[in-house]
Amino acid sequence: MRLSILVVGALATYMALTAESVYALWYLSSDLVYVILFPQLLSVVYLTDYVNTYGSLAAYLVGGFFRAAGGEALLGIPAFIYYPYYDDENQLQRFPFRTFAMCMCFITLLVVSSVASCLFSSVLPASMDIFR
Repeated sequence: MRLSILVVGALATYMALTAESVYALWYLSSDLVYVILFPQLLSVVYLTDYVNTYGSLAAYLVGGFFRAAGGEALLGIPAFIYYPYYDDENQLQRFPFRTFAMCMCFITLLVVSSVASCLFSSVLPASMDIFR
């Protein structure tokens, strides 16, 4: 827990020092909330019986990966996945990759949660459930 606080604090400091404006930080934070936190909030409120911590962690990682893969001009991070309709001339993603990343996050949350539930209910012993 302490390590994660330090890592998140270091990343937030880096973003604050490299961003061009306060608006850019607000835009980036709202983008991350949409991609990563919205599917988890939706699932916790309405799909409580179908999600668990394993799915949440996997969804966080998958959503963050697909969001970062689209690049971020405000931080100078180039895209390393060129989604359909990528504009080479202006280096812009024309595809709604943020929505795609959010959907991948939501699907990952449901699938990994279901697989983890099945594994811990029939295959793996409860002692291996570290998030219990």
